[in-house]
Amino acid sequence: MASSSSLLLFDIMKSLEHFFTTFITLLDYVAIFAPNILFILTIILLKSKSNLLFYYVSGSFINVLLNILLKLLFKQPRPKEDIKLVHLLHSNGERFGFDTYGMPSGHTQTTFFSLTYIYLSLQNLRIAVVYFALCLLTMYQRLKYKNHTFWQVIVGALVGSFFAFLVYKMCKVNIIGRVESKEDDDYVGMMTIFENGLMELEFVL
Repeated sequence: MASSSSLLLFDIMKSLEHFFTTFITLLDYVAIFAPNILFILTIILLKSKSNLLFYYVSGSFINVLLNILLKLLFKQPRPKEDIKLVHLLHSNGERFGFDTYGMPSGHTQTTFFSLTYIYLSLQNLRIAVVYFALCLLTMYQRLKYKNHTFWQVIVGALVGSFFAFLVYKMCKVNIIGRVESKEDDDYVGMMTIFENGLMELEFVL
């Protein structure tokens, strides 16, 4: 009887261990593809707002290029790289791809870009909380597997958020400019009609 209970308990523990291992693996995959998930989700949420959508997609591509530029500028290796070896090879003229460097984190820069932009665009706290949870998961995953240092992740988040703020402001300025231009056109059109009416009235009189 005791043996059967022990086997049952062992099976339960093994099942729980398997469940948690699978769950953690799933979270890792979600974190890896979080930038893509948020990109697609943001496009869906902004599909009825053409101006905001255009600036988001354009800004996203520029944000990626900005991350590459910053990595090549700072040339700070990832924590899993042998920093001394990288610096030695670099001093000897060896060239490295931008992916060798980790400052700032591309994953966190991209996810925080989406988070900041969608919050400014929709002002929806529930959506922002979901985005923020994926951002935190991404940051944790990058640190867990030593893809980035703490500061590489923090700087990535700050750069992505600030750049999203700039892109959103540019979009709003463009929208306001179009509205004011349309109002001016409407005003000119009304004045033209009014002046034509006066000329016709004078002609009749």
